[in-house]
Amino acid sequence: MNIGIYTGRLAVKAASRFRFLLNPISLFVGLQILSVTTIVLWVVWFTKQEDRLRNLVGSREWVNLESGTTVAILVIGCILLGGILVLTVVWFLDGLRQSAIIKQQRNFLSSVTHEVRSPLASIQLALETLSRRELDPAIRDRLIGGAHQDIARMTRLVDQILIAARLDRGITLFAEGPENIDLTEWLPAVAADASGSRLNPETPKINVDVTPGTRLRAPSQALRVVVENLIQNAIKYSPAGSPVLVKAESRDDGSKICITVHDQGMGLDQQEIKQVFRIFRRGNRAVKKAIPGTGLGLYIVESMTRIMGGRVRAESAGVDQGATFIIELPAVAAGKK
Repeated sequence: MNIGIYTGRLAVKAASRFRFLLNPISLFVGLQILSVTTIVLWVVWFTKQEDRLRNLVGSREWVNLESGTTVAILVIGCILLGGILVLTVVWFLDGLRQSAIIKQQRNFLSSVTHEVRSPLASIQLALETLSRRELDPAIRDRLIGGAHQDIARMTRLVDQILIAARLDRGITLFAEGPENIDLTEWLPAVAADASGSRLNPETPKINVDVTPGTRLRAPSQALRVVVENLIQNAIKYSPAGSPVLVKAESRDDGSKICITVHDQGMGLDQQEIKQVFRIFRRGNRAVKKAIPGTGLGLYIVESMTRIMGGRVRAESAGVDQGATFIIELPAVAAGKK
């Protein structure tokens, strides 16, 4: 197995297996055990030195105390003070982390609620209209097409939640084996599905540029999830009608395949670039502008790309300067053998 593929799977499994160490309860219990152990050790040592310290305090003859013991008292006292300060800082930072997690969870629940209610309301309205009126065929077809889009939107949401849950539990094997994919034909079809242009001809098409002959061996469905998420993300954060470029090319004498999705939308600042692939992570600007989203898409992209032995990175010149997401995969990516 390719070393990059093995390392990617191992990292995902290790992160899932040891995630409990970052659990607030585990962290709190660990810090409490450390504090109690330190205090007990200090008490034991102090008890052994009690007679010497009592004589020293009574006589004020500091010279009678061994210099090594004096240094030990000073050092241990400093260590205890430093330990208390460190624990205080850790508890404070953990409190901030918990506040951020709670905020992200609230945003996630709010986003999921909106993502579900909106298409349901649209589907219900379409069905009521179709059942109560004799409609022009063009209007009927438009309503049916809209209902199909809403169903596809809800299906993608459920799929994302299920995929994210599997990745969070460390499940890294794909249900399918790798396939030989000709990106010249495959990528335009995926872009059309991701943008909705197959269901709605009025939807602007994504500009796709594939170097002829670019081929990749990878799990087709997993790769589709990754590419669709990036394209839908680009559309979501770009102004209406703004062009999105999807490009695929071979690099390093054919050993690597690079897929790039570039938009001219909201862009990213340096802090957002560092955090953009974290689960439930959504930018403050996106939340303030009420842009739909769950914070799962880019987490899925990063995790699944890593499992396939590749990597993904984000680039941006700054706020409102657009963003570019670059996927690099080995020409033979991982899949179920």
